[in-house]
Amino acid sequence: MNGAWVRPQAPVRSELVPDSASHIDYLVIKVNSESRVLKNGAELPVIRGDKVTITDVAVNRGGTYKGSINVIGFQRGDKPFEDRGAVIDTSKDLLARWSESGRGDLYAIVAESGSKRYGHAYLKVIEPVLRYAEITVNGERRVLRDGEMTAIGADDQVKVDKIVTNLEGDTDVYFQIAEAAGKDYEIRFLRGNLVFAKIPLTVSASVRKQ
Repeated sequence: MNGAWVRPQAPVRSELVPDSASHIDYLVIKVNSESRVLKNGAELPVIRGDKVTITDVAVNRGGTYKGSINVIGFQRGDKPFEDRGAVIDTSKDLLARWSESGRGDLYAIVAESGSKRYGHAYLKVIEPVLRYAEITVNGERRVLRDGEMTAIGADDQVKVDKIVTNLEGDTDVYFQIAEAAGKDYEIRFLRGNLVFAKIPLTVSASVRKQ
């Protein structure tokens, strides 16, 4: 279920309950394989392509939370109004029109029951960025950045040696050398199915020595 909202307020269709003792204290959110704690009112940065699951809710003074958790912008078919336990793919499952100003990067997470709100937090989706890539062409090292064209010969031996991104770890980043429209080829850098950087390749015919 979605509702219009403007930061730093949560969606206006629910009102914060006056008793602070019944407010949520924090959410436990699994990002890929790592669990993180998100305090009430705080913001959790994730990289687009991360898989996010809200696994638990803690209430102030150790109470039991009986409301729902709604990620504004995520539509779940099997359990409307309750997004705990759902795996949210941040590359495709969040609707940009329900983010802050429709930018597609900041989403509200609301703890609510009916017209009562018990707290809220935010999910900040950051784009993956290729800082640079190191390649070798026939043993010669080159350092390239996203969109920076390089030229090779048809018979050159090309190897990608190092990929540096803004991710905590690059183990799930891989690359492809593929044909590209309007260009000869390009090196595509992917995380899952998300292409987040491209390096154009101009391929020239090799002159063979006799």
